[in-house]
Amino acid sequence: MSLTLNYSTSLLLLLLFFYTTSENDLCTFNNDCGDCDFCGESNRDYASCDFINLFCEQGTNTFTSAYRTLKNNYLYYFKREKDHEIFCGQQKDTVKKDKTETIIIKTGQSYTKGSRVHCHYNVVYDNFKKYNSLMTYEIAKSNTVTNQLKFDLIVLYHTKTETEADLFSDDELRNRPYRIDVTGYDEVELFLDFKEINDYSHFDENFNVKVKLNLKEGQTEEEEEKESSSGIAALFGEIFGGIAALGIIAAIVCCCCNREEKTYVVKEKSACIIY
Repeated sequence: MSLTLNYSTSLLLLLLFFYTTSENDLCTFNNDCGDCDFCGESNRDYASCDFINLFCEQGTNTFTSAYRTLKNNYLYYFKREKDHEIFCGQQKDTVKKDKTETIIIKTGQSYTKGSRVHCHYNVVYDNFKKYNSLMTYEIAKSNTVTNQLKFDLIVLYHTKTETEADLFSDDELRNRPYRIDVTGYDEVELFLDFKEINDYSHFDENFNVKVKLNLKEGQTEEEEEKESSSGIAALFGEIFGGIAALGIIAAIVCCCCNREEKTYVVKEKSACIIY
């Protein structure tokens, strides 16, 4: 009886020890950083990781000690995914003109069934300070939607001093596009985790990001064009001024050289006359 009791107690203690020392849940956007483990941090295996595993404490603590290194590792690993290039597409430049809306991000529709794809985009707004920049995340649908996208979107809004984070599901954006004024931000990062449970090789939807620019009060396109024209004029002025200066120098050198040559000849002639 004593042996059985000791055995049961030992087994219970072993199970309790295993439970308390086993790995925590993987970090995700809504997990407390203190109670989760970052995916791939211990074994450097990122095959089952998503961008959402970089975040914890409801997205507010995005820069833990592991964040930057793991982010770079994730980016390097995910860029090798089979459908990454064709599905994530190429980020386009924003058209710098008042009241112009540009689709800068558009995912593809071809997809290998059952595969995993993760996309990352970085939109810089340093050159758009004179505009009230409006950013829109949306799902664009064809007339008949049979195959829907499945993804999580994590967005980081950076200023020089802090970072804010937000999370969207495909259902949220499918029901209504999300628009945000990003005038106060220097940079916006977007992380997309497409679900490997996608059962289709073609989708009837695209994920799009649009940017619309509206000049702030007191700002005009003409001012920018004047500044640009003045800059170009100044540049050409400097170029032509430099060319003119070189021409003058060349003329002086040439003149001096010709004088020296004439003086030398005269001396020679004079010498011949003397002798």
